[in-house]
Amino acid sequence: MVRLNSCAGADIVPQFDRRFARWTGVRALILDLRENDGTGGGRESCYRVLARLMSHPFVTSRWRTPDYRPAYRGADMPDSAGAWFSGPPDTVVPRPDLPAFDGPVALLSSARTAGAGADLLVAFRNAQRGPIVGEPSAGGTGQVLTLPLSRGWFFRVTVTRDAFPDGSEFAGTGIAPEMAVTETVADFQGGKDAVLDRALAFVRDQIR
Repeated sequence: MVRLNSCAGADIVPQFDRRFARWTGVRALILDLRENDGTGGGRESCYRVLARLMSHPFVTSRWRTPDYRPAYRGADMPDSAGAWFSGPPDTVVPRPDLPAFDGPVALLSSARTAGAGADLLVAFRNAQRGPIVGEPSAGGTGQVLTLPLSRGWFFRVTVTRDAFPDGSEFAGTGIAPEMAVTETVADFQGGKDAVLDRALAFVRDQIR
């Protein structure tokens, strides 16, 4: 299992590549995104990691952001979100520099998975590479802007609305997993990871 708690930082992809320069002895892979809240961005790094698990191109999420126009703040137009600037999905191809993994793969998600983590969930589902296991993601989407406040406080706001290529948005609702597993208090107190156990059962069944 690989815990990808953040996609931010220039060393994310090099670390992954060093660990998996070759896939010798690796029969299955579980990628844990349960603590990846998207802080700091890094969606392109997430896509480069996912590209190591693909033998075919895959598409990413589409996005839109408010297109600010002062006229929409006038007395006759109380809705300031009257216009949007949109970007289409990108296509990511398998990386030619290192071998791709072709064994079973599962992604773990939780109510804490957001931002770049959610972008990775979208791309993974688009690629139909394997199941998402766990709980629906947080419903927080897109790029995050952090604004400093006084006394060490800060304010974080999402500045884009991401969606699946067909336009289906997941803001506020999250991305539902194919294999739903609820993390309970009893599991936590007993040291049981029910989400990981379900993913392990899946990949073991695939490599028999």
